[in-house]
Amino acid sequence: MGFFFFIPDPGWTSSKVALSIEVQQQETSQAELFVKDGMDKNSVTLWLEIHLRAHAQSMLQQSVIVEYIGRNLDNLTEVKGIDIAVLGRCRHQLLEAMKRNLTDTQEQSRKKAMEQFLFADNANVITENVFEFGKYDYNPPQQYHGRYAFNKHYYASVAKMNEEEIEVAKILDTMEQVEFWVRSTERKGSFVLPLYNSKFYPDFIAKLTDGRILIVEHKGEHLITADEAKAKGRIGKFWASKTGNAFIMTTKDNTSAPLYTQILDVLK
Repeated sequence: MGFFFFIPDPGWTSSKVALSIEVQQQETSQAELFVKDGMDKNSVTLWLEIHLRAHAQSMLQQSVIVEYIGRNLDNLTEVKGIDIAVLGRCRHQLLEAMKRNLTDTQEQSRKKAMEQFLFADNANVITENVFEFGKYDYNPPQQYHGRYAFNKHYYASVAKMNEEEIEVAKILDTMEQVEFWVRSTERKGSFVLPLYNSKFYPDFIAKLTDGRILIVEHKGEHLITADEAKAKGRIGKFWASKTGNAFIMTTKDNTSAPLYTQILDVLK
């Protein structure tokens, strides 16, 4: 069980992804500048377009890429006064700067779109059942081979876990509220929640005896404050609030309650 949502194209235009780059001009003769590749504005634009298209094809239409390149070349040549021949010589540096700029702008755009179309108070979020135990293509490439024999894991094999995850698994395996559970993997058919820049495959999926689904994501102490962990915690709680199920991000440190208590509290 989970939900998917569609984020509309946030309306990219080249004016929204203006690039600012400093190119250091080295002392060199005019002859050397023009002999080296002999690139004019058209050839620099074409070269950048070819190499930038593969990087940006999922973000921008070709016409926007061309306009984006043109606006930035104009800024560098007309405003900053850098000769186009110098830019031709520094085209690899320029390309990498443009890639970084587009990636950063795409990330900010996705964050904004997710806030607007998912977390906003007036967002229309449709949930649907997209996960079923038994129809999950469960064949983990790396498996758990520890001494503890799990009784409630839905499948005979169990995906590999670290020591703290094994502790969480043991708790799920012994809780009377849990009918069965799965150590989840990043495979087709797995339970998945959306993040603005990736997909979130939580560590454990449990079917509770009251019919609800419990999602457990465990993070080590050094990761619990990371931005990614916060984003996972937010989307997990959001999913639970919209579906009537339960989500918990567990952690094991000196300030947290015991793992069993953390899980039990979210089931109340």
